[in-house]
Amino acid sequence: RLFSFWSVRSGQSILELHLRLHVQTLKEVSKVFPDSYIHLGGDEVDFTCWKTNPDIKAFMQSKGFGSDFTKLEAFYMESIVNMTTALNRTAIVWQDVFDYHEKRSFLSVVEVWRQPCYLCKMRRATKVGLRVILAAPWYLDQPGPTHNWAPFYNVRPLNFKGQNECCAIPKSSVLHIWKGLPPAYYAEMEQMTQAGMRVILAAPWYINHINYGQDWRTYYGVEPLNFNGVCS
Repeated sequence: RLFSFWSVRSGQSILELHLRLHVQTLKEVSKVFPDSYIHLGGDEVDFTCWKTNPDIKAFMQSKGFGSDFTKLEAFYMESIVNMTTALNRTAIVWQDVFDYHEKRSFLSVVEVWRQPCYLCKMRRATKVGLRVILAAPWYLDQPGPTHNWAPFYNVRPLNFKGQNECCAIPKSSVLHIWKGLPPAYYAEMEQMTQAGMRVILAAPWYINHINYGQDWRTYYGVEPLNFNGVCS
């Protein structure tokens, strides 16, 4: 009703006023938060309100959307993403925006949060050239005892088909090996250094491997360079 009142007073459509409001909001957010990314949401959109509005239904018919409200949502999200881009910011959206919209060229970063098969979604999104943030396996509402953190550490975000093409670790990276026993961590060091990356080895001295009162000589006896890799 408020937008309807404004549209009558200004001679502008509800849509025009709505988009103007978003432009002003995004400009203010960009000034207050000088980050290069803005998360625009887009998850679990409830179409109930739109379905009761005759003006929105008429707009959908004029755009050829019929009664498909996911197409209206796609139009809305594309408009907001384009505004963000115009402000030299990169938009992040929830995976719902990717799931329900055929036109994905306007997207840049997708955050995957739904179970199951989040790696399937990672593969699909990266396959079309999008960057991905993975949240699904660490989502706060996961069932199970809160003290059991082991499954969270065992997640392998890049364990999906096609990851080598999309998600190669830059050779300038420094990788930190913190778990495992010999010869496992030596094998990892060999693999990583042969790929051209630098490595920090912490596994043999990790605090949770140490028992009170035990002999420390085994830790002094570790040979970090005892592997068939490349080092300088």
